[in-house]
Amino acid sequence: MIIDAHTHLGFNDIINAKANELIDSMKKANIDKAIVLAGELNAIPTERLLQEISPYKDKLFPLGSISPLSPTKPSLEKVEEWLSKKLIYGMKFYPGYEYFYPADAVLRPYLELLAKYGKPALFHSGDTYSKAG
Repeated sequence: MIIDAHTHLGFNDIINAKANELIDSMKKANIDKAIVLAGELNAIPTERLLQEISPYKDKLFPLGSISPLSPTKPSLEKVEEWLSKKLIYGMKFYPGYEYFYPADAVLRPYLELLAKYGKPALFHSGDTYSKAG
């Protein structure tokens, strides 16, 4: 079995790809399953990701995401619902784009929820996307 551990969907000029397109490319590459990462950066927050991949629950496994500094971030209760109902398998955070540190107090409640459910936190590090040439 081949599992792609880092895929994205999106609906903007950074990434423009739908779940059915990911499934098609997986078939061509003989990939059986994939972890799909949510992200506001790609215009696919967790709720939208869950809707987009719902027909492919046996092949696509979502990692949710929140922007801890955003006033419109999902509530802790919503994140706990995703975790308790096994709608997400962990969470990805984007400190390279959103300018917070993984140890910031604002992130602590989300990390505690992930620990409570035994799920991973993934932090985007290294290179970041830029439109500059």
